[in-house]
Amino acid sequence: MERHYTLYSIKAEVANFFYGREGKFVQLFLECEQAEGRKLDILKRQVTYILEPVPNLQIQRELHKLVQDIGGTRKGQGVYLQDRDFRWHATIRWTNELLTIDVYGEEEEVDSLLFERLRKVDNFLAIERSCSRYGWLKPRKQQKYV
Repeated sequence: MERHYTLYSIKAEVANFFYGREGKFVQLFLECEQAEGRKLDILKRQVTYILEPVPNLQIQRELHKLVQDIGGTRKGQGVYLQDRDFRWHATIRWTNELLTIDVYGEEEEVDSLLFERLRKVDNFLAIERSCSRYGWLKPRKQQKYV
C-alpha cells in the first residue's frame, strides 16, 4: 500500500480566515495543477500569496535526527527512510513551496511518526489526494471574538 502526501505551509492570517474551510485550499491547489494559460497565472499568484516559504533549515535538522533514529540516507533536499525490518520505506522531498512524502508499506504508524516530527517545524496542511484526506499537522484553534 502506498500513500502520497503534499504538505503546505500556509500563512497564519490566511489559515485563520479559512478555519473550518480547509477544503478551499485543496480545491485551489487542484485547480492550479489542472489550469492552463491565463487562469494558471492567476492561480499561481493566489497560491504564492497564501504560502509561507518552507523552513529549510529546521526541516533539515529534524529529518537529520529522524535519519539517525530510524535509518536512511539524505541526498540534497530529500531524505530516504527505511524500516530496519524492511516493512516500509518513505521518501521526503521539499522545495521552497512544499514538501512531498511518499510512504510504501502497510505500516501507517510511520505516517504518524513523520507528521509528529514535521509538526515540530511548522503547522503544515497535509493533503493525501488519493483518499481525499487533508488536515493540519497541529490543528488550529478557532479564535473567539468577544
